[in-house]
Amino acid sequence: MTLIHPSIPDKVIFPIIYFVFLYFLQKAVYSIKSSYKTATLLREFTCSFCTTSGILIRGDWYKYFGFWSVPLGTIFQSVFCGLTYRGSGNPISYYHDFVLKNGSQAWRKMADLAPVIGAQCAGACFGYLVVLSIWSHGLIRGHTGTFEQKWLNPGTSIKSHPIQAMVMESMCFVVLIFAERLAVTKFDFSKTRFLMPWNASVLSCLVVWCYKETGAMINPALALSMNIFVWHKEPFTHFLVYWIFPWSVVHMVSLYQVGRSGTVGHKKMVNRIKKEKPGRGKL
Repeated sequence: MTLIHPSIPDKVIFPIIYFVFLYFLQKAVYSIKSSYKTATLLREFTCSFCTTSGILIRGDWYKYFGFWSVPLGTIFQSVFCGLTYRGSGNPISYYHDFVLKNGSQAWRKMADLAPVIGAQCAGACFGYLVVLSIWSHGLIRGHTGTFEQKWLNPGTSIKSHPIQAMVMESMCFVVLIFAERLAVTKFDFSKTRFLMPWNASVLSCLVVWCYKETGAMINPALALSMNIFVWHKEPFTHFLVYWIFPWSVVHMVSLYQVGRSGTVGHKKMVNRIKKEKPGRGKL
């Protein structure tokens, strides 16, 4: 049994169907009325879930489109995120915006970050496990037994020396931050439709640059989920590569930006693609 037609492989068409599902899932979640804090946590959880599961699902395109599925798939999902997501789903990007918004007073509000980061990590891990369950139950041919295989033979996404890996992950964040800054201040893309494809293209180039060495996570929550079965073997290495070093670098960059601008406030970007809309407790 095929999803549409025997001539169209399920692994090609299913990712498209899944992204349609994610679109309506986002719409349903954002329609929920709740307090501001609850709305923020639910938004971040959903964003992380959609980001992680979407990356896994579209990974099937690699078999049919080869190398080009990496940059084009990244651009496709980045634009999709920019058009539909209202959260960040990325602890470090969220922290960067948090520091720029609160300036020197950010350290006084650090307690507010803990539940948000927890929601982001939980959403990413849940998305990873959901996709493995879909595959393991044979809904898509060629993935039967994936969960058992990942559980019994876990593999790390770090394929290079840890020092090289943490430098590459950190540089990705730095490039994204300053590329966005360049687009807004020099090219004035914030008032045009060029900002979204600009950020998507920059992100795509960075993914192509480091996906073979680090998996191109550029997101600690995503890295946690993708390596969920191997963290107990190499916890410090993964924590250093995807959390400690990139976070430290972004922290210094954020303080530099705050000090140079001399003002507090920042035009937020969602997944480095789209500006976040202010809300009053409604997602």
